[in-house]
Amino acid sequence: MAYTIPSIAGKEGAKFTKTNLIAAVKRLGYRFYSMPKVKAAITMTLSREEIQELNDKADAHLLKRKRKKTLRILAWLGFSGIVVLLDQLSKWGVTEYMIRPRIFGDTQGSLDFLSWYADQPARLPFAHIEVFDFFNFVMVWNTGVSFGMMAQAGPYAPYILVALALGIAGLFTVWLVGARENIHRFCYALVIGGAIGNVIDRLRFKAVIDFLDFHLGSWHYPAFNVADSAVVLGVGGLIFALAITDFKRKKELKTRIKNRTEERKRFLKRFGLYTKR
Repeated sequence: MAYTIPSIAGKEGAKFTKTNLIAAVKRLGYRFYSMPKVKAAITMTLSREEIQELNDKADAHLLKRKRKKTLRILAWLGFSGIVVLLDQLSKWGVTEYMIRPRIFGDTQGSLDFLSWYADQPARLPFAHIEVFDFFNFVMVWNTGVSFGMMAQAGPYAPYILVALALGIAGLFTVWLVGARENIHRFCYALVIGGAIGNVIDRLRFKAVIDFLDFHLGSWHYPAFNVADSAVVLGVGGLIFALAITDFKRKKELKTRIKNRTEERKRFLKRFGLYTKR
């Protein structure tokens, strides 16, 4: 069955089937369906039941998109959780099965992962284990931020830094929700996981466990951990990705908008709804 818009389309009228209309709405986007002119034409040509069916299809489509976006966000936050877990496992393994035996001479006092969390053991003193000429495992308690910065900030430093890290994690979560590129989401998730990993240490020990020590002769790069690495890789990767992809994305977006605009214009012209501004 065909429907006509005689008052808008002119003498001959513009005819289209319900199937074609729904296909056009899907192709052009359900936001296009909400345009006043299009809705007016639909209201004049379709029955109430058919309009309700189209509304239901539009609502279902939007709900599906929202669910897909929610699941995607949860998946990336789950990746952040994996970063946190790897960070905490690495700190536990190094402190309990490498540093503790080096200090006390055996592994009998070493705690399993769950006990390490439940018992909150006392801080171990400084120690180091030489692995290569340029790399050591060390036991360093960092009361500052990443790589030992702000280590002398005073007794309130842990609380200030916890609030700062949580603020950064929250900000990057907001950016993660709005990100359109997977590489950007990946970088945001790395930073979120790294920030939360160090927050856990500060809440438990009032300091962060750093155990990776790279050096060249007597010069030592500030000790760091997996969470620090995730933050640095995330920020560095984000800067690189923005520098490389921003121009390409803008060009593709401009082309897509132009094509979509032309397609909508053709659709409006076809049914006599297009007017020049």
